[in-house]
Formats: sequence, C-alpha cells, structure tokens
Amino acid sequence: MVDIKILRNTSDKIWQSCYQHPFVQEIGKGTLSREKFEFFLIQDYKFLLEYIKILSLVYCIVDI
Repeated sequence: MVDIKILRNTSDKIWQSCYQHPFVQEIGKGTLSREKFEFFLIQDYKFLLEYIKILSLVYCIVDI
C-alpha cells in the first residue's frame, strides 16, 4: 500500500500552488467579484459540454 505521506510530499508543491491561486483565496475570503465568478461558471460549463462529448465517444468505442 502507498504511504499517504509519500503522496502528500510529492504533490505538496502542486497543492500549495493551487491553494495559493488568487481565485481560491478570494473565494475563501468571500471577496471574489461576481464578474469573476460568472466567468468561471461559464468557462466550466463550456468545458463540461466538451468533456461529456469525449466521454460519450469513449463509451461508444470501448467495449464494457
């Protein structure tokens, strides 16, 4: 079994980078502007629309 400490240590730099991102910090403090949040939601929606297309294609190709 993989030691959780090893996983945490190897991913800590990435985790810290994500945590320190201004978007995450602002949303945590409650200071994120509505404009930024709306932009995020629209981009996330567009991403998910394309992602579901890929998942559907993979599902059709792969024999489960």
